This record gives sequence, C-alpha cells and structure tokens, in this order.
Amino acid sequence: MKQILICFLTILIGCTSNQIKTKDELANLHFIDVDTFDQNLSKSMSIGNDTITVSMIGKVSVNKIPERLGKWLSVINAKMGKVDFKSTTPPKPINERNTGSLAVTAVLGLLPSTYDFLKDKFFYSSAEKYDAILYYQADTGLLEKVIFVKK
Repeated sequence: MKQILICFLTILIGCTSNQIKTKDELANLHFIDVDTFDQNLSKSMSIGNDTITVSMIGKVSVNKIPERLGKWLSVINAKMGKVDFKSTTPPKPINERNTGSLAVTAVLGLLPSTYDFLKDKFFYSSAEKYDAILYYQADTGLLEKVIFVKK
C-alpha cells in the first residue's frame, strides 16, 4: 500500500511539473541557465510569437552574457539578423571611462565555437526568424531584458 501511494505521488508530481505553457506564457520568459529555458524559447519561436521578452533573473553583464543566451544571439547575428543594444538609463558623462565599444565587445563575446554551433544548429534554427534587442543599464552594464522580435 505504501509503495502504491509513493508511485501515485511520483506520477502526480511528474505530471504537474511538465505543464504545457500557453502562447502568452511562452512570450514572457525568465532567463535561467538551464535546458528548460532553451526548450521554452525554442517552442516560443516555433509557434511564431511576434515578440518574446526574456527577463533576467539576477545580475547578468552585457560583457559576460551566459553562453546559453549567447548561442541564441549568435545564430541571429550569423544569419544576418540584427542584435541591437539599447540603454534604459542615461549614459555616463564623457569624463568617466566610457569607451563606447560595449556593443562590439558584447557581439564578439556571443560567438560560440564552430563545433557547438553546428551541433546545435537544428535546435537553434528558429532564431533565424528573429532579431534581438538587448536592454541594459548604461551606468552598470547590467542586462535587464532581451526582446526577440520576429522579422
């Protein structure tokens, strides 16, 4: 009897953890550096959401974009899509150290190795239909959100 109860609870917990997300839920994702994020973003792009907003949880610097998110952005960049950067705060005054090379540095940091790119090409192929806008704080360099916009 105890084993049947344990099996039932395991099945019940397993079913509730794999709930199907709605189109609206897939259009508003939170970045967490796990496979589930890739699956949700891929599904959201595959169903053709016009815009997909990915909010950051925690501190993510535009100069150190996590590899998982960088792969999505590198596919867009490689397929002649646009990867733009927009500040949500006023820029630092000119007399402070501000090189203006933030966008170039960040885009160069997005390029994954050739092996990984080819290995994951099919999984990330839906990103070819999107452009991306990265919203960041100019004073701290922290990424706030990424919005994928259907071309």
